[in-house]
Amino acid sequence: MAGSSPPASKRRAHTKSRTGCAECRRRRVKCGEEKPSCRHCFRRSIPCLYPSKDALLIPPAKASSSPVSVATAAASPTVAPSATQLPQSRNDPIPTYTTKDMALLHHWTWSTSQSVADFPDVSRYWQTVFPQIAFEHVFVMHAILSLAALHQAYLDPKRRRQLTMEAIRYHNQALQGFQRGIASMNDGNSDALFACSSLNIIYVFAMYGQLYDDVELDMTPAARQSRILGAEWLPMVRGVEAILRPVYQRVRLGPFGSLLSLGNWDHLDPDSERVADDERFRRLGSIWADCGDREIYDKALFCVRKSLAYMKQFETMNPETAGTLAYNRRLSGPLVWIYITPEEYFLRLHQRQPHAMLLFAYFGVVLHSLNGYWFFERWGRNIVQVVDDLLGEYWKPWTEWPRQVVGLS
Repeated sequence: MAGSSPPASKRRAHTKSRTGCAECRRRRVKCGEEKPSCRHCFRRSIPCLYPSKDALLIPPAKASSSPVSVATAAASPTVAPSATQLPQSRNDPIPTYTTKDMALLHHWTWSTSQSVADFPDVSRYWQTVFPQIAFEHVFVMHAILSLAALHQAYLDPKRRRQLTMEAIRYHNQALQGFQRGIASMNDGNSDALFACSSLNIIYVFAMYGQLYDDVELDMTPAARQSRILGAEWLPMVRGVEAILRPVYQRVRLGPFGSLLSLGNWDHLDPDSERVADDERFRRLGSIWADCGDREIYDKALFCVRKSLAYMKQFETMNPETAGTLAYNRRLSGPLVWIYITPEEYFLRLHQRQPHAMLLFAYFGVVLHSLNGYWFFERWGRNIVQVVDDLLGEYWKPWTEWPRQVVGLS
């Protein structure tokens, strides 16, 4: 009977957090309220803003005539600046830095900047030119301070989590200014956008690598596998080229022109170079010889072999010759592969197609050769390990060599 039916259970009311971050409130999801960045915003690499009157925004060390630096310091984080918003107002606050900021900048100048490049001629760009740009564009300074904090986190295990959270805070602020700069690209901010993008690439590798493991930011083992296979960081790195394409010619003629050079890359032919271990890479082509995606995998394989040949030449180059090359040398090899490899390949990697993952494991070998850079540490090993775990026993004959190279067997 209708009267005997049990009463409908009342739905438990959801208590909305009034102190959660702006993004979680916009998406109507529960915010963990971690500071300085909640878990949701951190995993999506977006600014995490809390409704606090004490929120810290670090402006440049001196007033600047640059319209972008003005917009970055004064504009609302939720409003993209228009051309009419760019000129500096008399009401703008006088910019200042904290002693903590100065300590991080000092660490950048004397330690972090020199850990990025192989040779003094290249290190000077990171040590002097980047800070010069940063004093005119606040978002570049945020990016520098973020990377310096990450470097300190790497060097100081006892304060690793604290410093990593500091780095995230600075990085979030850098992203806000960078996004506003993208919305108003011009000759005055082209170098700043390039500088911030370059710093962000290193930040991505530093954050999503060993530090991410050490601070235990992955929620599940599956999340860790997705992270290492590039679900988040590959689109970030590949997206830089598309963002900066409109200002490439301007940057090429400016102070960073030498950093855009790739030397003999265009004329390098891996089929004629035949560097050490190249034959192992060439043999990979046999496993997809009858595959419908053969052309895609062949292109990706050719690019990784070219990256390997490009990097190997610097190991035997005369020091005097190497000293005349004002660009990032070996460091550029894996990054160029990420940029020029067809999108169709990365789609198959995202789908975890065996051929794509196996090729990625061999890319891990290339990345492992840069293990001496703190921001690339254990990247190659982690990639090979995750691919080996996912592919299983059937592919062991093909993963055995990568495992040996990175120290897994």
